[in-house]
Amino acid sequence: MSIGGWRIKTMLSRLSAADLARLRQVGARRAGPPPAGAAPGALAATACVEVQRLVNSAGIITLGSQVIQVGSPQAGQRARIRLDGKLMHVITQDGMLWRALHCPIPPGRRHRLQGVRLAGPDPVPQPGLTIQRRVSSRGGIQVARQRIQVGMAHAGKTVTIVPEDNNFRLVINGDTVGVLPRTTSARIDRYKAHATRTRKQ
Repeated sequence: MSIGGWRIKTMLSRLSAADLARLRQVGARRAGPPPAGAAPGALAATACVEVQRLVNSAGIITLGSQVIQVGSPQAGQRARIRLDGKLMHVITQDGMLWRALHCPIPPGRRHRLQGVRLAGPDPVPQPGLTIQRRVSSRGGIQVARQRIQVGMAHAGKTVTIVPEDNNFRLVINGDTVGVLPRTTSARIDRYKAHATRTRKQ
């Protein structure tokens, strides 16, 4: 497989001589010169690319010279790492989006990553992933160690947090009350709000 004369991927062909003859009958033409190898810039800023990495027992992968915390639930799995602009998507073996992180590899260096190739299909978002928190008396909540100020007017209310690629969308009673940048890469362990406890007199 090649683009513009540059090799993108090599795969084993299972076509027989009879298959090739049938292809010629329906318009296939003789191949030109072999591709020149992986293009030094073709897989950089102009394309979405991906690699596969085995997640170690601590939930870590290595990408270039960068050590990246993916998450211990993925330990032992071969994750698909999709580099798309400023974002890096971690995709599970079954094609589900596990998490989105800031991409630490500049576009001009992505073609040097071991096993880099043009990206495959988009990841499938995890269905129904929402988080609930009860807003404190000071108007704040905490998600994945990130402190978020919802507002004093919403103290005591339950807010639903919808994780997006690099944002948290805050919803109360069906209305979006804010969209804030996600600054944490910590795993979300708690999804339900805790009820407010009444102190014993």
